[in-house]
Amino acid sequence: MKFILIIALELYKWIIPLSIKRKCIFRESCSSYVLRKTKERGFLGGIRAITIRLHQCRTPYSLTLSALDNKLILLAADGSVIPEDEISVNLVDKFSESISAG
Repeated sequence: MKFILIIALELYKWIIPLSIKRKCIFRESCSSYVLRKTKERGFLGGIRAITIRLHQCRTPYSLTLSALDNKLILLAADGSVIPEDEISVNLVDKFSESISAG
């Protein structure tokens, strides 16, 4: 089963054009994350990774500065807090631009 999931993820990454794929809010894309977790932890680990990412990745999400250390954090749809080093560079850049412009 692990190898079927790995093949499906590799095919998805190879076949589906970037123009169709939704922009990922994470630095490591969801498909790359799930592929890595599947290789590390097996089929059930991959399925768990898909489930977690699907719950985190839905909108609405928000970007804000942490009150503790003034670093950027993403508040995911499921309530989890994603640190700046895991947030997509595109989102970080857009947030930084909006802060400097405002």
